[in-house]
Amino acid sequence: EIISMREYFYNMLRTEVIANNKLKIVIIVRSAKSDFLQNKGDMDKRRWPKNFILNATTLFNKLLPTHDVVVFSDLNTTLMTCPLCQVEAFYNADIVIGMHGAGMSNIMYMKSGGIVVEVVPKFDSRH
Repeated sequence: EIISMREYFYNMLRTEVIANNKLKIVIIVRSAKSDFLQNKGDMDKRRWPKNFILNATTLFNKLLPTHDVVVFSDLNTTLMTCPLCQVEAFYNADIVIGMHGAGMSNIMYMKSGGIVVEVVPKFDSRH
């Protein structure tokens, strides 16, 4: 079922996505104030430090001018309510960086050969 859903979305994208030669880095951001956040009990543990996204985006843009840096935020209501937009963001991603959790589930839409960096803020026996 998951593979057929993935193929269904891929077929929709093939007619709509325009190729871009720049490599894409997607940074997944989780917000404590999002309407889409389900597990609010661990927000103090599983989110980026203050100013990380701004600093990381600036750093990536400076060090990797051949890459586009895209912030995938759960505060973006349009993105969060548009499954095809989410598929497109991850389909076009060459590198995805995110905190361990459900927000990483969209990596299933990445093309093969993509790089995933999953950050685990506090290591314990479950990881």
